[in-house]
Amino acid sequence: MAFIWFVAGVVVVTAVFFLAGESLDPWPALDAAGVVAAVYLLALVIFTTRKPFPVKSRIIILLFCVGFLFAAGSFSTTFRETTAWQKNQLLKILGVIQHGIIDSQMPDPLLATLEKYHRQPSKKKTIGQIFKEVVPDVTIGKDIYKRDAESDSLRIFVAGLTDDEVVLIGQATWGKGRSPEFKNYDGKSGMVQERAVLTAKGVTYDSQN
Repeated sequence: MAFIWFVAGVVVVTAVFFLAGESLDPWPALDAAGVVAAVYLLALVIFTTRKPFPVKSRIIILLFCVGFLFAAGSFSTTFRETTAWQKNQLLKILGVIQHGIIDSQMPDPLLATLEKYHRQPSKKKTIGQIFKEVVPDVTIGKDIYKRDAESDSLRIFVAGLTDDEVVLIGQATWGKGRSPEFKNYDGKSGMVQERAVLTAKGVTYDSQN
């Protein structure tokens, strides 16, 4: 009989865990499985302490079981809150790192364009024309960032291109920016984003998120 109870408990708890699970967030599945496991444990204790088990001992065991479940639930809640806090801090750190990476990569084509523009003997070509020489086949909306690996999440989009002005948007495709409501250039929300504008006078930067 004990074997049947054990097998039934394992099967039910496992089934609930997978049925209630989500691909990115394991907590709903763990919560559901925890509730089912608690109910199962109480049912098992009640069953195993039925008559002719002494009533006083039965009450003590049930109280101990309830106390244990309460302590386990409190620990689980605290652990969940701590995990959420740690995740939030890591995402903030990641955001700072992503800002730094974007700020180090985005100026390269702009500064190269500016240097080439001012080295012209008579400045016959515009900023926009020279940028097209520095970055061949450039179009509005194109990602011009040259990544070393497919896992690199940085993107640098050409958001504006005229004779007198070049606008670049540097964006990470995952992580966490300052505002979760911010609408990014590629349609996502809450990602890190930097903006750079090149004119004949120089380059200006704007940390947008």
